[in-house]
Amino acid sequence: MKAIRLWLGMSQREMAGRLGVTDSYLCQIEAGRPVSDAIRIKIAQTFDVTAEMLEAIRRAKLADQLLV
Repeated sequence: MKAIRLWLGMSQREMAGRLGVTDSYLCQIEAGRPVSDAIRIKIAQTFDVTAEMLEAIRRAKLADQLLV
């Protein structure tokens, strides 16, 4: 989520507002809280992010966790 937000050049507050979630919820997601399918769909629709892009980001994050 953070990668997408930074790629779009948005603050947490701005992205949260566009997604219809609280700043603190977005912060929790960026800290590792699982993202619901509903939020994934909202991200894809709101920011024109493909499912493949979301999956690539998820896999990259998982790979980083495995290397630690």
